[in-house]
Amino acid sequence: MKKLVLAGASIAALTIASPAMAQSASPDPAADTPAECPIGANNCSIITQSGAENDANVLQDGDGNVSVVDQTGTHADPGNNVDVDQTGDDNFSFVTQDTSATNTVPVSATVLQEGINSLAEIDQIGNAAGGSATIQQDSLTDFSFAQIEQSGAAGGAANTATIDQDGGFLNDAAIVQGRTTIFDGSPFTPAGVETESTGSSATITQISDFNSGSIIQGGSTQTATITQDSEVAPTFGNFALTIQGSNGGSSLNRAFTDQTGDGNSSEIYQNDTSTGGNNLADVNQFGSDGNFSRITQNGSDHSATVTQYDGSASIISQSGTGNTTTVTQGTP
Repeated sequence: MKKLVLAGASIAALTIASPAMAQSASPDPAADTPAECPIGANNCSIITQSGAENDANVLQDGDGNVSVVDQTGTHADPGNNVDVDQTGDDNFSFVTQDTSATNTVPVSATVLQEGINSLAEIDQIGNAAGGSATIQQDSLTDFSFAQIEQSGAAGGAANTATIDQDGGFLNDAAIVQGRTTIFDGSPFTPAGVETESTGSSATITQISDFNSGSIIQGGSTQTATITQDSEVAPTFGNFALTIQGSNGGSSLNRAFTDQTGDGNSSEIYQNDTSTGGNNLADVNQFGSDGNFSRITQNGSDHSATVTQYDGSASIISQSGTGNTTTVTQGTP
């Protein structure tokens, strides 16, 4: 078992306290700096772990910090775990957990960032037991980006992904489950190979204006929830995108979008080219002007429900049999 705790300030202190080497040779920091550490980074932490029961914890305080954690290999109970906590502006965190398809214990990763212009990415690859990934970007996290990718494995168990961006504007959040590569821009033909991932859930919560949230899921019995709201005043200008079951092979998916304020936009695409979807899409837009909702469902036994206030628009397209649509528009 490995347990590694690193703090950026501690790394700097250890460097200063190290015994002096021979005076005839001057050290070359650039030659010893890992490629993952960009020029100008304040503190930089690189962790690589392989084997069983790995636990990595990173604490960095200040601006311009970088954290990179890579965990590979099989593992036993309690499984591999990563926790990253960064406070300050312009911080970056990259977590990769690439494990065996025969694993029976889930992996977990959590990234907490406080500060503007932050970036966090979590990739969980190939674990048959599923994984749990959480990115939380707290107050004053303007211009931040968060992304979670969970590819699963053949016969893989459920994955859980959560992104919470609280109190910032112009933030982006993206979750991809059951697919090997990120969405390429076409609703029904995302890049990559669909991998089986049953019963997964994805949740994005964004508080403030001009934010963008997207969830892409391949596999069956998936749940996607996007909430764009404000605890202080009505928000406006947010965008939510959910894509489920592209390229077929999915069923029993559920998609929910809730938006508060004006000028928001929601798009949901549910497609099943093989066995019939029985999908559900539900959109609530609580604002007085300029909201837009689009739902496209291909397959059978689908249901779509949209609730909007005055001044909003809704477009619903359904193909197949047994579909149901309910649209409610007007002053509450």
